[in-house]
Amino acid sequence: MSTATLSGPEVQVPTTHYTAARYDELHRWISYWYQIQAVARSGARSVLEVGVGSGVLSSYLRARLGLEVTTFDFDASLHPAVVGDVRELSACCGDERADAVVAFQVLEHLPFADFEGALREMARTTRRSVLLSLPYYGWDASFRSRLWKRQWAFGFRLSKNPAWTFNGEHHWEIATRGHSLDNVREVIKGVLDIERDYFCPDYPYHYFFECRRKGLR
Repeated sequence: MSTATLSGPEVQVPTTHYTAARYDELHRWISYWYQIQAVARSGARSVLEVGVGSGVLSSYLRARLGLEVTTFDFDASLHPAVVGDVRELSACCGDERADAVVAFQVLEHLPFADFEGALREMARTTRRSVLLSLPYYGWDASFRSRLWKRQWAFGFRLSKNPAWTFNGEHHWEIATRGHSLDNVREVIKGVLDIERDYFCPDYPYHYFFECRRKGLR
């Protein structure tokens, strides 16, 4: 999955974390599908992917959708096209670098105090869209139904909004104390226009935001 690898005082995620047997489990493939759909909906022809992860998303976007994809990550051992810190994204990649900038399961690896700044860097680097997913703490409730050839899926999470302590990878998750969904939305809305936001229906641990630069229609 598209996940940043940060080192230094924040977090150290070993490269081996992204090996296929350990990382690409069924729920991640489900989330890949929703990531791909979000990119396709954006109409982007060029994508800047923040967080290389296992490389599944970038490979699919290039091979199946014919998109121009530039990969960006802090960890040079994952072989991104550009090595750098998302908090300095525009300095590394330039303003309006791509039609869409995506960061799926990435920004929780930064302290929440850096969340808004990272969003501003992504807003500067995109020509139109910013697509995100973030972890949502809680217990799954998912429903799926099928009638003839049509299927419906619905999922959400229940949370008691507990206090969160750094777990070696995540500095915060949605629905933990100080990081309510409303709070996270307000931070995003201060930087970007949210076109839609939703639980991944089949894997509600991942919560998606499809956004655009302010002032665009």
